[in-house]
Formats: sequence, structure tokens, C-alpha cells
Amino acid sequence: MHIIILSETQYRNYSAVHSKRNYKQTVEYANMMKNYGYNKMFLGLVDDSNNVIGATVILEKKLFGKYNYGYAPNGFLIDFDDAILLENFTKYLKEFLKELNFIYISLDPNFAYRIYGKNNIVLKCYPNIIDNMESLGYIKKGFNSKFKKYNAILHVNDIKETYNSFNRNTKRKLQDNDIFNLDIYKENNIDKFYSMVIKKSIRNIDYYRNMLNYFNDDNTKFEIYFAKLNTDKYLDKCRNILYNEKDINSNYQDLIKDITVKKTDKLIDDKIKSDKIINKYKSKVIEASNISSKFNGSVDVATIALIKQGNTVYFIEEGYEDKLRNIYSLSILKWELIKKFYKEGYTNFNLGFIPLNIKDSKYNGIYLSKIGFSPRIYEYSGNYDLVINKIIYSVLSKFKMIK
Repeated sequence: MHIIILSETQYRNYSAVHSKRNYKQTVEYANMMKNYGYNKMFLGLVDDSNNVIGATVILEKKLFGKYNYGYAPNGFLIDFDDAILLENFTKYLKEFLKELNFIYISLDPNFAYRIYGKNNIVLKCYPNIIDNMESLGYIKKGFNSKFKKYNAILHVNDIKETYNSFNRNTKRKLQDNDIFNLDIYKENNIDKFYSMVIKKSIRNIDYYRNMLNYFNDDNTKFEIYFAKLNTDKYLDKCRNILYNEKDINSNYQDLIKDITVKKTDKLIDDKIKSDKIINKYKSKVIEASNISSKFNGSVDVATIALIKQGNTVYFIEEGYEDKLRNIYSLSILKWELIKKFYKEGYTNFNLGFIPLNIKDSKYNGIYLSKIGFSPRIYEYSGNYDLVINKIIYSVLSKFKMIK
């Protein structure tokens, strides 16, 4: 066994079919990162028959003098649960990088340490992987971002079963689209997109421009979607519902006043429900009228940037019109995109970062919006350094010079 340098074509062919493929372990991501000062290498572990049995992108930067450090985004394309493969890949990778004057490489492996189902019940746990990595000299560094520890991933085998698994609040939000009738459309307009995500994004606008420029292969593609509200149609819909409900309510009122009609519990309950609907849509008509006046016909209410790769859709960034948050536009947009891409053959939907359900947390709203889709929650193991040159790494650590 030994490590070889793969061509872009060799690496692309290997990574495209690997079970651990992800959009960061791609030629596209490596090329994009040249804009941030990284050189790229595509490395493969080959067996005695010259078959590639493991591979990785290594992003390289100069540390000082002739010495370098590297980053393997989302870890290696290997089965981390295969202890023998992990040991061999680590051994030969260290030998190869030592010849190139690497001090260390950092990686954030894309394997789940724990997988949670509903009510945060642990479904699977892989503690042996972490033990194996640490025994091979990987140094655990924790997380360099709170947005990396947990991801919400929705696996769709049947679209109706998936919808039925959603919680009641999420279903209610999605059903409201009958009223909002949002128009979902694709438009790779970075400026418009960024204006809706700028308050929460940790990236600058050039990062998304680079993603659009580099992730343009049919197998790994960056796209932006918007949800638009037709304000006049929304106002008409609310008015029609209010007028129809008033007619229904009037019939209930006549029945209640009619001394020949028995006043059943159901009749009284139906009248009370109708009263509530009328009060609700009186407020909605006022709200819709104000929206129609302010936004003059139509307004984009939500946006999502995503990457399609293999059978997975990654929701990279999202945002919504803050003044119209009651429209639940993000939930509606996500569901419409899930249905659209499921028809095209995509079955995994990475909804992105999800915090723990900690009450009073400023991220609790994110948790509630994503957990309503009943995804699996993947807990990742964190960041690691693989030390190539122990002496220099120790000195750099002492003086806090590790990148």
C-alpha cells in the first residue's frame, strides 16, 4: 500500500460514488479554496493491485519557511468505522506528507458520533471510532464553530410518510400555504439572496459568489431559490375566507335562534369555532391589506441556497423577510423544495445546523423550525489534528501558533 497523487479526473471518479461523499470533499470545493490562499492536492491510498481504497482532498498552506500545514475538509473519504483501513490510511498519509514537510493536518470528519431520533433518543453510537483515532495519534480539538456539532438530516423514502411524520405545528404551517400560495422559483441572484441572509450569515457575499462560480457541475451544483408572496392575491384570499365564514356563521346563528332546532353540543361548538375563524381573518385582512399597501403587489419572503450532490441536497444558507415572519415562508419553501427534488431522485436532505433544545436559547427558534420536520440529528465528533512532525508541532502549540 502507498499514497499517490490523483488527477482531478481520478479523484472526481472516486469521490462521486463513495458512500461518504460530500460537497467539501470535491474538486469544486478544492478549486474554490484557492481564492482563500490554499493549494490543493488529491491523494489516494492504493492497494497492491493499484486500486484506490481511500482518498482525500488536502488543502495546503505555507506555515513558515519550508514547512506546511493542511486541512482535509470533512475528513477523508474512507469508512472511519473500518479500523484497519483507518490505521493504514493514517500511516501512509503521514509518511507521504512528511516528505512534503507538513507539520500537521487538521480535519473535521464527516462521520456521526451519535445519531438521534425523535425526542432526542440515541439510535446509533460509534464511540470506537474516536478511540481508534486517538490511539493513532489524532489530537481532538473540539469544535471551531458551534454550527458544526449537530446537523438535522431528513431521509425521504416515501413523500406521504415523510409528511405524516412531521409534527402538528409544522403541518399547520405547511397547510397555510393554501392561503399564502407562495410562488417558488430559482434565481441565482447573489445580491438579492445576500440581502436576506446578511444578518445571520457568518460568510461574506464573495463566499457565495465563489460557490456559484465553482459549484456548477451537473453532479455538484449550487442553486438559489426564493419564495414570493403575491400580496394582492393574499389579500383577496383572506377576504374571501372571511366573507364565506361570515355566511356560515350567520347560518349557525339562525339555527341557534330557531326555537324548533335542538341546540346540540356540536352546533354550539361549530358556532364557537366559526367565531374564532372570523376573528382570526378579520386580523388577517388588516394584516394583508397593510402588506399589500407596503409591498405593492409582490415581495420575496424567503430564500435558500443549496448544493445538490449525488442523492443529497444540502441547505447551505437560508433567510426570510423579518417583517413577514408570520407567513412561515421558510418552512413552506423547504417543503416545496423537498417535494421537488424527491421527484428528481434525491432522498437525503441536510437541513444544516440544529442546536440542542435548550429553552431560552437564542437558537431555540432554529431548533423548533427544523425539528418539526422529524429529521435524524447527527452529532459529529469535532475537529482533529494529525501530527506529522511532533517536535515542531509541540513548539507551535506552546506558542499558540497552531492554525
